[in-house]
Amino acid sequence: MSTELLVLFYLGVMTFVLVFIQGMQVPLNFGFKWGLGNRDEPREPTAFMGRIARTIDNQIQALTMAVPVLAALILFPEAQSSTTQTGAWLLLFGRLGFAVSYLVGIPYLRSLIWGVGLFGWMMLSYGFIVAML
Repeated sequence: MSTELLVLFYLGVMTFVLVFIQGMQVPLNFGFKWGLGNRDEPREPTAFMGRIARTIDNQIQALTMAVPVLAALILFPEAQSSTTQTGAWLLLFGRLGFAVSYLVGIPYLRSLIWGVGLFGWMMLSYGFIVAML
């Protein structure tokens, strides 16, 4: 299995875990009765609920950029290289670090970690473009 395919799988698992954490917030904070009901009386989300929602939004945005490049590399294995493998790991660890730092509320370091993921995406894209020339 290629590194790029493995990273794509891990990004999917990470997204599932984030959505699962978000889903658990309603029963933990508002109870099962309200969560399973019609939710006619709105409840104010907690700060953590807001952070998890924003983290998921950011994850989905990142996936819209990452999935096409990773898919292209998976479909054209001759474009895979040490550059794309390193980029894939940087993307994954940057996304994971970003999610954790956002959820625990680390403000400035979070943006730096986000940049690591972006740099990984740039490495993936660069490696693919160079291989296709």
